Amino acid sequence: MCPAAYFFVVTDASVASWLNNSLVFWLNIVGSLTFCTFNKENKFSLSASNEIHRLCPYDKGAIIWYDNCLLKYSNKNFLGQIDNENLFSLLNVQNVSDPTIFNQKTRELLSQLATEASVTTKKYAAGHIELGESTNVYGLAQCTWDLSSNDCFQCLEDAIGQLPSCCDGKEGGRVVGGSCNIRYEIYPFLSS
Repeated sequence: MCPAAYFFVVTDASVASWLNNSLVFWLNIVGSLTFCTFNKENKFSLSASNEIHRLCPYDKGAIIWYDNCLLKYSNKNFLGQIDNENLFSLLNVQNVSDPTIFNQKTRELLSQLATEASVTTKKYAAGHIELGESTNVYGLAQCTWDLSSNDCFQCLEDAIGQLPSCCDGKEGGRVVGGSCNIRYEIYPFLSS
């Protein structure tokens, strides 16, 4: 797949409009997928299609990540399969004062959210856990709609398993993949 890992602001056009405008390109595609965070009504931008065509004009497969959305296509059928190939992490560079307890509580929260997300039709869960009087950890766990409950849970658990190598003792972190993603922060990062 074309190595495209870019972040953009999601704006106006709907997924349906985007698909209709890209029909000629998509005639040779076997699998395509989009998903966005469900914290509010999201619309997917036509710019994602334009950007992925610009970055990967002759590729038969590509993936692009926005802040809270993903677009992926391929000439191979990938639907219903965990994508372990397209994975990266991001972190907040600030360290926490007590990494042992923080990491334990963060894993506890994300594991709970992974369980919740895997059994819902939206394949999404968000929540928080208290660390002390005035400190919380906020988290989100999300899978693409095509995964089974078991595969969603496995994908999220695999992502959580990446945290010690990328985000150990950090105030925030993300593991983002082609089938699922997790995120935690010490501040609320989702809109109501």
